[in-house]
Amino acid sequence: MKLENKSALTRGAEFGVVMGILFLMLFFSTMYFMDNALLSMLPTILIIAIPVLLYVFLRKAYLADNCETTYPTLVVTGISTFLCGGIILATVALFYITFFDPDLILNWITTTAETYRNIDNPTAQNLYAQLNEIVEKQLIPQPGEFVFQLIWLAITFGIILSTVASLLISLFIRKKK
Repeated sequence: MKLENKSALTRGAEFGVVMGILFLMLFFSTMYFMDNALLSMLPTILIIAIPVLLYVFLRKAYLADNCETTYPTLVVTGISTFLCGGIILATVALFYITFFDPDLILNWITTTAETYRNIDNPTAQNLYAQLNEIVEKQLIPQPGEFVFQLIWLAITFGIILSTVASLLISLFIRKKK
């Protein structure tokens, strides 16, 4: 992927494809690998990989511009990376939930509620009661609502992580003379 002479949004879109694939891996691993002790570590590893990958992308863009990219441009690149990745995630998740696993959200809520029910802690019991009430009152989000929340989640974390990563890059990486 050649980075020279590209706008922040173009770079963000290119980086967003890779980030979207990472988001999809996280989505499916979170939904399906929690029953296997070894594979249940995969979501944690992927969550850690997200800010690391963002830093690598932003650093690569910064160095491609000969360390002359401004802080706001780096932030915009990071946010657009998360936006594009979130759109990829939302599109695939909506298609998957709608056509292949319509009960995915209900099953996820039920599984999470059962996990909290088995924890001897007042906070966990409160969460169990809330999740159980969601199921009983049939307040389960529709697939469209769910994926819209995924996009907002990606954008929110994109803003936070891009701000921090861009600050670190612009403060600590200097042009070699």
